[in-house]
Amino acid sequence: RAEKEDIQRDLNDAQERLKQQSKELKDALAQKKLAMDEYTEVSDKLSELRTQKQKLSRQVRDKEEELESAMHKIDSLRQDLRKADKLRRELEARAEETQAEALKERRLRERSDEYVHHLEGELEKSQVGRPAHDVSQEVSRLKNELENQEMKFRELEIQLQTRHATELGTVRDQFREADGARDALLKEVMLLKEKSEKSRVESAMENQETLTEIKKAHEREKAMLREEVHKLSEEGERLAETVRRQLEERRVLEEEIGQLREKKEAVAQWEAQISEIIQWVSDEKDARGYLQALATKMTEELDYLRTSGLPTPTADKNWRNRRSQKLEKMELLTLQSNLQSEIQAKQAVCEELTRVRAELVAQQKEQRKLQQELEHFRKESTKKDSQIRDLQQRLDAAGDGFLERPSSQMSFLDQFLKDTSRLNHSDSGESADQVTNDTETELEGGHSPPLPVATVISKTTSAEEHRGIKISSPISDIRSQITVLTPKPKAHQFLVRTFVAPLKCNHCTSLMVGLIRQGAVCEVCGFACHVTCQDKVPAVCPVPMDQTKRPVGIDPTRGVGTAYEGYVKVPKLGGVKKGWQRQFVAVCDFKLFLYDLLQDKNVQPAVAASQVLDMRDEEFSVTSVLESDVIHANRKDIPCIFRVSTSMMDPPGLQSQTLMMVDKESEKVKWVDALNELHRILRRNKLPHRTVFQAKEILDSTVVIIKNALSAAVIEPDRVALGTEEGLYCVDLDREEIARIGDGKRIAQLEYIPEEQLLIAIAGKQRHLRLIPVGALDGHDVDWIKVADTKGCTTFCTTHMDHGGTPTYYFCVAVKKQVLVHQVNRTKSRHGGRQVISVPGVAQCLDVWQDRLCVGLPSLFYLYSLQGTAEPVCLVQPDNNLSFLHHNPMDAFMAVELPNNEYLLVFSQLGVFVNGQGKKTREKEVMFSAVPLSVSYFDSYLCVYMESHVDVFEVTSGDWVQTMNLKKTKPLCRDGQVCFTLATEAPHVIYMHPIHRREQAVRICGPAEPGSHRTGMGGGMTHVAPSLRGSTSSMAAALVTRARRRFSVREAEKQKGGDRRSRMISAPSNFNHIQHMGPSELQKLIDLPTTVQGVAAMEEKRAWVKSVKPPGVPLQPKRPAPLAPGTVPRTAKSSLTASPDGSLSSQEHGSMLQGSTHDGWTRGDSRQAHATRSRPTTAPT
Repeated sequence: RAEKEDIQRDLNDAQERLKQQSKELKDALAQKKLAMDEYTEVSDKLSELRTQKQKLSRQVRDKEEELESAMHKIDSLRQDLRKADKLRRELEARAEETQAEALKERRLRERSDEYVHHLEGELEKSQVGRPAHDVSQEVSRLKNELENQEMKFRELEIQLQTRHATELGTVRDQFREADGARDALLKEVMLLKEKSEKSRVESAMENQETLTEIKKAHEREKAMLREEVHKLSEEGERLAETVRRQLEERRVLEEEIGQLREKKEAVAQWEAQISEIIQWVSDEKDARGYLQALATKMTEELDYLRTSGLPTPTADKNWRNRRSQKLEKMELLTLQSNLQSEIQAKQAVCEELTRVRAELVAQQKEQRKLQQELEHFRKESTKKDSQIRDLQQRLDAAGDGFLERPSSQMSFLDQFLKDTSRLNHSDSGESADQVTNDTETELEGGHSPPLPVATVISKTTSAEEHRGIKISSPISDIRSQITVLTPKPKAHQFLVRTFVAPLKCNHCTSLMVGLIRQGAVCEVCGFACHVTCQDKVPAVCPVPMDQTKRPVGIDPTRGVGTAYEGYVKVPKLGGVKKGWQRQFVAVCDFKLFLYDLLQDKNVQPAVAASQVLDMRDEEFSVTSVLESDVIHANRKDIPCIFRVSTSMMDPPGLQSQTLMMVDKESEKVKWVDALNELHRILRRNKLPHRTVFQAKEILDSTVVIIKNALSAAVIEPDRVALGTEEGLYCVDLDREEIARIGDGKRIAQLEYIPEEQLLIAIAGKQRHLRLIPVGALDGHDVDWIKVADTKGCTTFCTTHMDHGGTPTYYFCVAVKKQVLVHQVNRTKSRHGGRQVISVPGVAQCLDVWQDRLCVGLPSLFYLYSLQGTAEPVCLVQPDNNLSFLHHNPMDAFMAVELPNNEYLLVFSQLGVFVNGQGKKTREKEVMFSAVPLSVSYFDSYLCVYMESHVDVFEVTSGDWVQTMNLKKTKPLCRDGQVCFTLATEAPHVIYMHPIHRREQAVRICGPAEPGSHRTGMGGGMTHVAPSLRGSTSSMAAALVTRARRRFSVREAEKQKGGDRRSRMISAPSNFNHIQHMGPSELQKLIDLPTTVQGVAAMEEKRAWVKSVKPPGVPLQPKRPAPLAPGTVPRTAKSSLTASPDGSLSSQEHGSMLQGSTHDGWTRGDSRQAHATRSRPTTAPT
């Protein structure tokens, strides 16, 4: 009885604690909701402030543009002012010249006056001796001449003075006008400066105020979040303490149950022992009966012998008989006493066993009763929510008519409580008092309104059934209204979250890869999983423990799950010589994810993977290393290093090799065995082949021009146009020639329209769009057509539309906040029909689908119609599913059109699927394993280029299908077929060949014929066969020769002729060979060519054949193959050397051609000749 009261008291305490904890939990949830509301308000305000900031930024840009235009106007006015000053100076110079002329005229007049006086003196002298009449005539004549001269001089002086005064007035007027204009310009400049300074100060103050408000809001939010975290931590500590106490109580109960179980086992042992004792006593009884019968028989026989008349025994013999009988009686009495004591002990044990069994039965009954009560309370607690929800639904469904009744649900509840309290007061009973106390306690708590209703109903109903009391009408009414529902488990409340470290899905155990929004987390129980795994998670929240204990490993049938993880060390950026850095490795989904770690061991890895190695790669292997493989490593560390190899480029058959080091050799063995076993499982289960692209080398680092490659376009399978920083080049892969096209303008983007025979390029530092006829690649002198109003264009794209069965081509170019659409035609300008489309911002990417133009802006994509005046459609609507794009601006990379009016929008951090109305269509998103640098799209596959690798996605399903280990790779064209890579730390131009297509868009120089075993001769290149890679001893036997291309450079402007003697002396003509008279080394001759170029080519070819002949091998009389038209014979020496990465290759040293001529084609200087590669024409035997 006392134990039952104690247990009941503990149960009441536990219920009170549970109510208190639920109340505290509700308060914490309310505070959390309030904090979330405040956080939402702060986020909205922050978004408004960001919008205001963007608006102010646009205003500042507009003011800057106005200021720039004002500055341009000021510059033009300054130029006008300088012109006016120049004109004033010219007028002043002319005035000074006029004054000098006037002064000169004055001096001439003075001189003429002096001369007149002198003539008058001479005249007076000459008058002596002359007649007076002659003298008077002469004097009158001279006077007339003097008067005429004076009149002329006066007129001339008046004219000069008048002209000087006029010009001086004009100059003064112009000077005054120039001064006035200068003053006006200075005033305007001062006003503009004041306006600009005022606007700058205002914008700075507004920005400062905005930043201050944002900082204050951030601080408030941070303080609130810290307070909430502190409260939640305290709440968690309290809950942990409660859980600990409950666990302690549970442990005590389990110990008591264990003691009872031990007692039960002891009772069983006692019963077994008692049964053994009873069996032993029964055996003793049987033996005693047998002995008694035997003794009786012997006594009878002895009496018979006594009475039979035998001689009387002696006294000694009788004494012995009597003694033996006494001993037998004593032994018999001892046995009887022992048997009696054992019987008494058995009876005592039976009584103890009976008492213990009764106690055990009573404890078991009490325990079952308590368990039934606990189960009853648990069921009642699960029924409460469903019943209150049903009441609420009935209230909502009834509406105003139900609320107009005289007694609502709450009045029913009050009446119910009154009747129940009256029943409890009128009847005396323990259970009734208990129900009343529980009801009052639960109603006084008030922390969970639905709980008391269900509890009262369930408890009162049980009390009424126990007592058989008839219930009044309100209770019957409410029981008729309340329908008992089956308890349903709570559903998860999943929200998409961004993690700061790589996490595993709790359902499928795979890593949740991505930069943002990697997975979903339940807000209630914290269950984290992929967005696609939400529907597969058990619906019970929280998930039961037996379902969460899922084995961490790979599912071989699907290839998902995490198989192995740990910490390794990989070489630093400069190689093993620079040291090792620590990384976290996870083997998941048959891929190796490597994450960088800081020096601190407690720091979590970043979400962006530094490297991804695909185990589905055809050349994937894991091996140990030798000392020769890691020559810069410490000798003690070599047993702890292993190597992971994957394919890179084939041809030339290069592999990507990643070295990893662990702390112990045993750990290395574990890693190697685990990875090899996983690879065997992958091969054994024959999972689907997911390789899409294979990298093939087009140009290697010996071609100097590719180090600054920016763009490319495939003209033909054997001809590629390459845009670089230095200009446009045409690479002829068949002739192995490189021609420079046009001047050295930078080619940022390049596309080719085969049907129109037209190249479109963004050229020059000012990024003008130019149209280049394809004839320019053939050396024709054609002009590059400059498209007007395209200065500073960001990007362009091309498309075609069918008009009556005839395709018409268009190109769209993005310039600032406009997109210009031009039609390609056959006129002289090759374009026309301009259409201008205004966009909200600067376009980052352009895509055209049929007659719709897709423009990518930061965090936005718009669809514009190229035919008609339809309104643009925004593909990113500001709803809840896509609101993160507006809150976190990210660059737009590309948009891909999918079937069923669906689009894949690729941003700088993820890709989302939307429909034509801008609504999100799939929960699944395209996640990137690292920060993407650029993207390309070809044949339903999206290539994402990262710093260390290239990921390939299938756009229809959004699945990650392939990883290519090509470091620092970027596409040179929109479809990514031609790429630039620094995979081997040296520049390469590669072709991404889709393996599901047999034809190749670019002709690749493959391996040589099997019969040819030249190693390093004539520009041949060696590479290791895939089956023999990783074995140094077998490498020499696996040398497969690949013809290395050696390109010559064509200078289009310089037509270099032959030497002087070749131009003066003609070649032999009509020459036929009759008989050879020389030594027998050459047995077969050919007809000599009849041109100077042919002679030079033959001499060069013979010199090349002699240079590549191995020592000791006689030159066979083999007729050289005819040269292709337009090629130049070349001499070359090649030596087999080891490259820095340890692979075998051949380096050639070309020589200068002296005096050879052929249609303006020439070799470069010795440096170019050393850098280019040679192609062998014939193989020496």
